[in-house]
Amino acid sequence: MSQEIYTRPTVSVSVDGANGETSRPIYVVSGATRNGRYDYKSGMTLMMAIGEAGGPTPFASMKRVKLVRTNSNGQRSSSEHNLSRYSEDPSVDVMLQPGDQIILPE
Repeated sequence: MSQEIYTRPTVSVSVDGANGETSRPIYVVSGATRNGRYDYKSGMTLMMAIGEAGGPTPFASMKRVKLVRTNSNGQRSSSEHNLSRYSEDPSVDVMLQPGDQIILPE
């Protein structure tokens, strides 16, 4: 029985969504300079997503940032986060998941 050892294999990985889409979005719904749909990136946090959306508007509150998440059963849950303390305590930041919605109240 002969075995081959591959020293330089070529591997391609593709992640497709339910509709054939390759991006996994998150949504900044309100309170940011550029609200909209953004591509989810592994390791993305609330602060990173808000930064990607241009940061909060002058009237948005970073004290009550709302995160809306839908689980695999289609049930929605929401949580509130005080990101105004981020510079003193970075642990207040939260990891995102694809499909998350972020709302910065005004």
